[in-house]
Amino acid sequence: MMFIARAMTALSAFRRTSVNTPAAAPARAVPDVITLPPVKALFLCGSPPGSRRRLIDVGRDITFPAQGSAPDLVVSPHAPNDVRYEVCTLHPSVDLVRLAAVGAQFDLSRLGQIQVWQAGVVVAAQSPSDCLALRCRHLYEDEAVYLAAYLRSIGRRWNDPDQRSC
Repeated sequence: MMFIARAMTALSAFRRTSVNTPAAAPARAVPDVITLPPVKALFLCGSPPGSRRRLIDVGRDITFPAQGSAPDLVVSPHAPNDVRYEVCTLHPSVDLVRLAAVGAQFDLSRLGQIQVWQAGVVVAAQSPSDCLALRCRHLYEDEAVYLAAYLRSIGRRWNDPDQRSC
């Protein structure tokens, strides 16, 4: 008899602790999946292999008749031979998708540098000086390129009047 009483007590204690686990939380409390959309972007590329690409335009309607073998490369008729345009579809990194899923906001500083805000605090930045001053993580180059194109595609600019100051 004593064994059954102890077993019942242990079972009731187990039931009480298992009800409070996070797995029992309602599904509506956490959004399922929030994804950032892919962005189609036009870049101007220079001749040296390590030269930096410049973002020219973004949008769905960026199409050019390709000259040459690669369909996404276009040579400008008035530019030197070593300059070309590239049309790329950019995808967000896994870290950016995770940040968006927890409610992070992407913005530009007054100097045109990308910043990621979460709960009123900068959690990632493009500028190394911002990272040091604000003690946040540095955005990788591909993340910064995607966010620059994404922010341009949604109409955000560095000189918007509602821009955050930091």
